[in-house]
Amino acid sequence: MKLSKAEEEAKKKLGPWGLLAEKHWREHRPNMVRELEKRGILYRSLLRAEKNAENMCIQLTNELPKKGVPSGLAAAMARSQALREYILLPSEEDVPKLGERPER
Repeated sequence: MKLSKAEEEAKKKLGPWGLLAEKHWREHRPNMVRELEKRGILYRSLLRAEKNAENMCIQLTNELPKKGVPSGLAAAMARSQALREYILLPSEEDVPKLGERPER
């Protein structure tokens, strides 16, 4: 399938987290990836996820020390949470529809 110009541009802009997200999503959320590809927005979605993760990481890295978390630990916690929230999404088997709580 040929990518639109917007998708080509987004694909070129992907950084390490966007590339990690693509690999992870293709393995763990293949139905979501197929749907995003069908709609022609996969790479823009990956780029948005990467930017959201970066912004969350920066925000938490700045906020956590104000709550008494040592700065080195704050950076690691911020990175971990940002990756879980936007990049390393749960598998479709565990959470078929994102935003819904998994059944226990």
